[in-house]
Amino acid sequence: MNYKQNYENYVNYIKQEIQKGNRPKNKKEWKKWKRNGDNRYFEFHHIIPKCAGGNESEENYIPLTGREHFLAGYLLCKIYEQNKEHYYQMLCAFKRQCINKNGLIYMNGKLYEKLRIEHQKIIKERMKGNIYGFKKGQSIILSKDSIEKRSKQLRGQKRTEEQKQYIKEKTILAMQRKEVKEKLGSGNRGKQTWNKGLKATTKNLYWFNNGIKNIRREICPEGFLPGRVNIDI
Repeated sequence: MNYKQNYENYVNYIKQEIQKGNRPKNKKEWKKWKRNGDNRYFEFHHIIPKCAGGNESEENYIPLTGREHFLAGYLLCKIYEQNKEHYYQMLCAFKRQCINKNGLIYMNGKLYEKLRIEHQKIIKERMKGNIYGFKKGQSIILSKDSIEKRSKQLRGQKRTEEQKQYIKEKTILAMQRKEVKEKLGSGNRGKQTWNKGLKATTKNLYWFNNGIKNIRREICPEGFLPGRVNIDI
């Protein structure tokens, strides 16, 4: 069997489907489809694997179903079978689609696609009606090892100006949403304020000084004179 020819034929078929408008061109367009009610599931596949010189450009991505992505991974393993370096890397990538924490498990294209679609449904349900992804009372509990590992990954990293600006814009937009305001308001509702409900007042307070410092009191303390003085530090 000519695996390379089969792979190229299928890639060309997917590109024709994209041109016809039957599949999204990129992840951004796919998100728009989902917002408009199209619940079809896609995974974006590297036409030329990164280990073989592929890049992250839009031209090197095609949208595949879960089953198609699984089969594409298998075909790439067969294509690079004679290249020891690429073959090992492709096997590692393909193996990740077939194993779990307990070791090797049986998997085929249809089962893989079914599981990925079910996983997407669960995530979508958890995100529904909730700004931060988890409903009230739910939380993610991370182990000490996970926290330390994440900390090492982020240590020393600095955000670029573009990243800072993006986070700032997203935060401003989020704070303007009605549900965010309600959530923040409900979190503080009924709690005692820092000043215990008392309003700050400056009535009947006067300035006094002792030549070294200025203070405000109702009555002039001993050793102080009315008024303020300029203090050079």
